[in-house]
Amino acid sequence: MVTLQVEGIPESLIERLTALAVANNRSVSEEAVAALEQWVETTALISRLREHRAQLDVPPLTDEEFRRMKNFGRR
Repeated sequence: MVTLQVEGIPESLIERLTALAVANNRSVSEEAVAALEQWVETTALISRLREHRAQLDVPPLTDEEFRRMKNFGRR
């Protein structure tokens, strides 16, 4: 297994990562690996979605269109 050393991590991020590790019954290292895995998977998914969207040649939603669609049917 490879070792990754990351420098310059803000203390507030370490505290949040530690809290997540405790909540998930993991070590801080295990929690960091899980977070990195999730980030890599999410980034890959977003890339695939962007590729599909480009193939459809659909313009992106404006903020106003998104708000209107989100609120459709709400009271």
